[in-house]
Amino acid sequence: MNASVMPPEPPPARPPMDPRLRARMISVRREAGRRRLKGVGIAAIVVGLLVLVGILLRLPILTVGTVRVTGATYADRARLDDVVRALDGSSMLTVDTSSARRRLEADPWVKRVTVEKEWPRTIRIDIAERTPVAGYLATDGQFRVLDDEGVVVAALAGQPTAYPAIVPTGRATGGGPAVAPGQKAPQVLADAARLVQILPDELRAKVREVGVNEANELELHLNPTGVVLLGPATGLRDKLVSVLAVFHQYDPTTIDVLDVRAPAKPVCQGTCKSLTAATP
Repeated sequence: MNASVMPPEPPPARPPMDPRLRARMISVRREAGRRRLKGVGIAAIVVGLLVLVGILLRLPILTVGTVRVTGATYADRARLDDVVRALDGSSMLTVDTSSARRRLEADPWVKRVTVEKEWPRTIRIDIAERTPVAGYLATDGQFRVLDDEGVVVAALAGQPTAYPAIVPTGRATGGGPAVAPGQKAPQVLADAARLVQILPDELRAKVREVGVNEANELELHLNPTGVVLLGPATGLRDKLVSVLAVFHQYDPTTIDVLDVRAPAKPVCQGTCKSLTAATP
């Protein structure tokens, strides 16, 4: 007798999912989808902006078309031309004006410089140069040209006649220090350059050179002969006024030494012939 086989019992039915849980799962999936779409959108915007910037940088209308330079007389022409070439044709949006300014300020002749954009396509370079006022012969045989602040702006093979000379007196140094262009000379030489700058025209015509003695005091060497002792570089304007007052009273060619280190009490040595006719 064959035994009957009983069919397996069906698995118990799953309980229905809580509607709130189902809604939460659907919400999470939708949020994840929105985040993916947002990321794709942002990436597309960034790529688009990069492409747009690249196009703008290459548009002729946004490139430097003119470089205007003012104030350049003594500045290194080769350096200036290199800076202009580097700026010309650059994008107005990314042109490096700071680098151009630093390169020009490295020129010993340049005191100040501004490099500015003038939209739509112009770069303006304004240079304020140092003013040469005097110079001295250095130990290397070259003539150092100084501005009124004592900065060496040039080293020349010969002495230019346009600038009064500063000479050491009573020394056996063979000249002043060989300071490199762009650097400042020792203070006493800077003081001498400042003295040249403030010399009144009436007195300048009578001065052959400016001396610096062993005590680092200033002197005026007159033409054709005679010396004015000024002392340290303090109260120079008062001392120069005192010199002019004496020159208005005495013939400068008859003065061997004029000491105005105490400007209120000048001392004249030599014949010191009066310019005022004697009165009976």
